[in-house]
Amino acid sequence: MPASTAEITFEIRVDFKGFDRLYHLVLDGNTPVSEGWFRTLKTTGAGYTVAMAPKKGLAYEPGKTYRLCIGTQNPEAVQMSSNNYPCMADFVFVFQEKS
Repeated sequence: MPASTAEITFEIRVDFKGFDRLYHLVLDGNTPVSEGWFRTLKTTGAGYTVAMAPKKGLAYEPGKTYRLCIGTQNPEAVQMSSNNYPCMADFVFVFQEKS
């Protein structure tokens, strides 16, 4: 999947039965770099895709470790700093640019 310092595209192959939208976060530690509500319905193939751009003034850094966390709530409803955000899927990755 394409990845640049300005956008990462994920192909997600988790079946979130009963949810057609979930909150997706790319985290640097517990700090959201990118976040938003995305549709989780699969159209064709084994997964769905999500393109996530970092917040204004931020960029993904090559070689840096991030987490993709997918949950049912906006994190403002939960204290992120205390690690209480319930991730239904939690994936740690090292960012590398790809075309």
